[in-house]
Amino acid sequence: MHGTAPQRRARGTTFTATVIALGLLIAPVSAAPRWSIERPIEKGKHSTLSGAPLQKQAAEDKALDERYPVRIDRIDVEGVRDPDARKEPPRTAEQRFAARLNEGSPELIAGRSYDGYYYDGTLFWGSDPLSFAWKNLSHWFTR
Repeated sequence: MHGTAPQRRARGTTFTATVIALGLLIAPVSAAPRWSIERPIEKGKHSTLSGAPLQKQAAEDKALDERYPVRIDRIDVEGVRDPDARKEPPRTAEQRFAARLNEGSPELIAGRSYDGYYYDGTLFWGSDPLSFAWKNLSHWFTR
């Protein structure tokens, strides 16, 4: 219909060659560097490529600081603080261990009262039978 197979191949080859040729012609144009050399700057005028005004101001300030240094005398301020408001310094592991030893034995001692209940060595006793029964059960199950 649109030509034979060899004609179609020839058209495809021609089209491919044309695209490659156009690509090679356009590539150097787009890859060309865009730069130029400016004319010399007259004395007293600033270049368009010079730093922004803020950078100039910072440079001038730095130059002035180097030329005229300002010496500030050191002032030491001393004050008095309420000693009760101070936190105590953190304790070392040895101090924490010694404090735990000084707290006493966690064991219950017979003949003493604990939380309002009298301990006889085996049972807690109190004024209300239900409350000291509950205290005995909770104590036995938490052991």
